[in-house]
Amino acid sequence: MTGGLCLTGVAWALGRPRRPLWALCLLVGALGGVMASVLSGTRGGWIALPLLLLLFQRGFIGWLSGRHRAAVWLVIAGLLVGLYALPQTGVQHRVALAVTELTHYLQGESAPTASVTTRLEMWRGALRLILERPLLGHGSEGYREGMRELVEAGRIAPAVLSHGHAHNDLLEAWVKRGLPALLGLLALYLLPVWMFRSGLAHPDLSHRALAVAGLLLPVAFMDFGLTYSFFAYSVGVAVYASWLVILWTLYRHGPLAPSQAIPDPAGEGRES
Repeated sequence: MTGGLCLTGVAWALGRPRRPLWALCLLVGALGGVMASVLSGTRGGWIALPLLLLLFQRGFIGWLSGRHRAAVWLVIAGLLVGLYALPQTGVQHRVALAVTELTHYLQGESAPTASVTTRLEMWRGALRLILERPLLGHGSEGYREGMRELVEAGRIAPAVLSHGHAHNDLLEAWVKRGLPALLGLLALYLLPVWMFRSGLAHPDLSHRALAVAGLLLPVAFMDFGLTYSFFAYSVGVAVYASWLVILWTLYRHGPLAPSQAIPDPAGEGRES
């Protein structure tokens, strides 16, 4: 997410004084964020990539001429293929491992400690508990006790007991705090979408960059929250709230970029 925000900032930097320095720093930050995600071996961040690319298409790439747009997508495709093909990145191995674990799980031959298997078992257990108390939830202690009972009954794998949350933000909110918490979390995701939505069509590149960054935040958290419970930790709440306040303040009150020609999808320049 931080790498994506830095990449969004490159568009903002194009309208700033000393733009080569700003652009260089932000490109280094974007590259560092991507490489940190790749080298860490975690696969949760990769799930967000398609939606993030669509967001960049809507906010930036779609405003380019057809030839430039094709060139950008060609570079992106090359980078993705390179990350997958190079054994040093570990991406190919992690993808193959996930596919193998999922295949074995569906065949009933899954290893009890495999990460994919454990997540699927936690989701299955959480859904069973949600059906018992969909409105008010079980609370943190009730969740642990409920999962323990499911394990003792042989309905889910014992590996789930080593985790204190459901590894899915939506299920985590619902199973512990009930339907009101689920609706509140959805509202928390959708609020920035409503706040920044109109900025994607703004002709000023700097303003549009802040809108893309504001939309990137909930999109990233929604995707990352599919395989982990970030809002189960105070640091996850703090990161989301802090970035939302910063981006909204800049978006509403920050100075716009100086006037500059911006190509529209048809390839003709427009003055912002």
